Amino acid sequence: MGGEGWSGVYDVGAPDLGTLAALVQRRAIGSVAGIAGTPTGSGYWMVTSLGHVFGTAGPFGTLGAEHRAAPVVGMSATPTGKGYWLVASDGGIFTFGAARFYGSAAAAGHRSASVGTLAG
Repeated sequence: MGGEGWSGVYDVGAPDLGTLAALVQRRAIGSVAGIAGTPTGSGYWMVTSLGHVFGTAGPFGTLGAEHRAAPVVGMSATPTGKGYWLVASDGGIFTFGAARFYGSAAAAGHRSASVGTLAG
């Protein structure tokens, strides 16, 4: 990444659905809630508040139409780049690809809102 950052991510196209920017503007997929890069810096995933995942890295899954109790607020990639975790504001954790499930704050009666996630 070397200081280049992730500028212009709203211009990413989703050819079968129109552009991401248009979908976000129509609120069809929620607003962008998080972004995670691959370990090599060659790709990324973005997640929306409704759990849709887009990006230039390999797809591992999306919450899409699944019902959840709270909006997604962040995501983290696995150290290998072969999966990712999504976190909801109620502490719910959703795993995709090689990401392992270690538990959820939502299941433990978490009372405060989660605002993001971090993996290392």
